[in-house]
Amino acid sequence: MEIVNEIIDNAPLLLNKNINGNSLFYSSQVCASGKNHLLSTICYFFYFIVIPLIFSIQPIKARINHFDSMLIVREKSYRMYWVKVFATNALLTGCFYFLIQNVRILLIHFFYAPFKFNVKDYTLEYYYIFENYLLNFIAFIVFSCLGQILFSTLILAIGKYLKNYVIYLMMGFITGTCAMVIPACLGMFIMRKHSSIIPHIFCLNTLIIPGLHSLGAYAPNFNGGLAYCFSFIFYSILTFLLIAARMQLDKTEKLFKFSNTAKRVFLQQKKA
Repeated sequence: MEIVNEIIDNAPLLLNKNINGNSLFYSSQVCASGKNHLLSTICYFFYFIVIPLIFSIQPIKARINHFDSMLIVREKSYRMYWVKVFATNALLTGCFYFLIQNVRILLIHFFYAPFKFNVKDYTLEYYYIFENYLLNFIAFIVFSCLGQILFSTLILAIGKYLKNYVIYLMMGFITGTCAMVIPACLGMFIMRKHSSIIPHIFCLNTLIIPGLHSLGAYAPNFNGGLAYCFSFIFYSILTFLLIAARMQLDKTEKLFKFSNTAKRVFLQQKKA
């Protein structure tokens, strides 16, 4: 919806023969772009709220309702069950996000302007992944898709700690907002006189729209691809630690329940 709004807002520019679709493609990815800031902001947060729930909503609901025990028995392994859950979630999230980007490209190409990679793009004047416009375009689609998959996996990992199904429905919005507000506040202290890569590493925008959104008032003095790599490593480690810790807690809880059951049976037999 937001790309249709952007095309309508920029319709007068179509009279310019030098215009290309690249700038609109990148600007439509950023929050509060275009004239209708409210609509573009709502569509922007759609990535945080809806995409992580495409598949994960079912296994989390099954976990909270304790229905997953039967599914784990069917898979014959707790570990294998959750490996399949995370793999399926990653695959469906990646396919859905890739489809969205392709629809965006087609709408811009046929209803706004064709993409031109030999014309200067001022959107990438200071912050980019590659200086070559075509390579940057391909890298952006691939990296943003991987970033969205990682964010969706992070939300699923957080969901394993929750006991309330309704809270999980808003967890993408809560986590996404915190992952943008906290680095921005951090940047206010670090980037008073110059730009710094440190706040960008923790900022979620670096992960899902790499090379587009920079923090602070100063132009970045580092490559957007480098910031993305550090950000991807950070969120990968965070996600892995959350998954590993939750699996260890589940294992401990299972042993504790088994111990209590065995103890209860022993006491019953002793009384008999």
